[in-house]
Amino acid sequence: MDLEYAGRNGVKITEDAGAEKAYFEHGDETIEAHTEGTGAPHVLAAADVGVIMTDAGSAALTAHMLPAAAAGKHFHFQVTTTNGIRVVAAAGDDIRVGNQISKAAGYVQATEIGASLDLYALDATHWAARPADLNWIVETA
Repeated sequence: MDLEYAGRNGVKITEDAGAEKAYFEHGDETIEAHTEGTGAPHVLAAADVGVIMTDAGSAALTAHMLPAAAAGKHFHFQVTTTNGIRVVAAAGDDIRVGNQISKAAGYVQATEIGASLDLYALDATHWAARPADLNWIVETA
C-alpha cells in the first residue's frame, strides 16, 4: 500500500512499501530514495529518466543497473549517506567519468555525501558523466 503525505515546504512524499523506496516531489523534480543493494540492484527503466536517485534510508551501498545504452537516455544520482551509490553498466557498455573509462559492464560508485552524477548515453555502448561532482570510483579492470 502506498502512503502519501505532505512534507516540509510543500514537498509531496509517497512511500511505496513494496518497492523499498520513497518518492519526493518538489516542483518539476522527482527524487527517489533507494535501498536496493548490489545483490539485487534497482534496474533503471524509461520511467526513471529525469528522476534523481538517492541512497536515503539505505543501510548499505545502494546499486542501480543501467539499461543498454541508447543515445539520449539519461539518469541522475545523488549520494545522501556514507553508504553511497553504485551504478553498473549493461553487458558491453562502459561508463566515462572525466578521463576514466570503466571496463565493459563495469561500475562507478561514490560514498561521499554530496557526490552527484548525471549520466547520458552517447550512443549504443557509451555512458558519459556530465559533470561529476566529488570523487566517483571507476571500475577500470
